[in-house]
Amino acid sequence: MDKFLLGTNPLLGVDHMDRARARTRRSTLDLQAIVRIIETSLRAGAQGLTFTVGPDIYSLLVAMKGMDVESAIGLYPLVPDVQTFRAAIAEGKFLTLAEKLTKGLSLIEKTAAFVRGGVMMAKGDPIRLIELSVDMELKKLTKLKPPRATIKAVFIHEIMTDMAITLNAESLMKDLVIYISNFGVVPGFVTRNLCRFVEVCRGWGVPIERVAIMTPINKLGFQMTPSREACEVVLNELNGTKIVAMSPLAGGRLGLEDGISYLKSIHNLASIAIGLSSEVHARETFEYLRKAMG
Repeated sequence: MDKFLLGTNPLLGVDHMDRARARTRRSTLDLQAIVRIIETSLRAGAQGLTFTVGPDIYSLLVAMKGMDVESAIGLYPLVPDVQTFRAAIAEGKFLTLAEKLTKGLSLIEKTAAFVRGGVMMAKGDPIRLIELSVDMELKKLTKLKPPRATIKAVFIHEIMTDMAITLNAESLMKDLVIYISNFGVVPGFVTRNLCRFVEVCRGWGVPIERVAIMTPINKLGFQMTPSREACEVVLNELNGTKIVAMSPLAGGRLGLEDGISYLKSIHNLASIAIGLSSEVHARETFEYLRKAMG
């Protein structure tokens, strides 16, 4: 696990706090501008990228092949492509989902995927398609990633993670840890309810000491459920678990120095994922991180 990760949501026009700001970024940042920001981040101290899989990120990875950087790059994808996945499940369009998941794969790979997906659908267990999605996305990432990039962990998107907890999907959670581990990468989960996630997984016997957990951690308790204090107790008990702090600046409510100072008090912190959308911000942020926590 790399220590400093660039979150790509702002670069790709995703902003859960301000949709107008997201639209502005999307209209002003083309692929080459995004690649320059990533280059600047890597030169300043970033070591990896975290991103949600989908068409935009695949186009970006192809564009990144021409980057002028000497350092290795860690990739930390969030799967599945939740927009495509959720729409297909809601509408029962499993064939459409399978077609989208397998886009860009060879005929042999597509055939194997369709057979496996068909078996899952026949069993009436659509949630198991998450594993198929993991398989297909990793195949695409492996083909499209820059030559110096390595997939180091695969995270299950928060929508799927928290849904699995709510639906009491014990076997799914256990299977995903094993399934992702078999690819030789760290299995991870994104959650916005850390306390509940850890409580349920421990009750099920999910080996959380073998996983990475990406969750909001910041001084203001922004998106920390049920509270910052409750999450701090759990964080300090997670010996061996790799914790990735997301939203460390509380959605822009905290300054860099204030936000990072708080993270120094968190035990078991493996990585910090921070999103930004300009070269100036990239340089300032990762140079500061490297000096303050390197």
